[in-house]
Amino acid sequence: MYYNGYVYSNDIEKGFDVLKIDDRRTDPAKRVKVGELNVQTQPDYFD
Repeated sequence: MYYNGYVYSNDIEKGFDVLKIDDRRTDPAKRVKVGELNVQTQPDYFD
């Protein structure tokens, strides 16, 4: 899941990962900031 500039991943056996992607193709997504996230609804965000 992408959230406020980072990708988060959780696996009960492998643990919790937080990734920061440094790629010019994904840089525009860094401008999207949200106050909260409900992963069950995953609303669309337009820049």
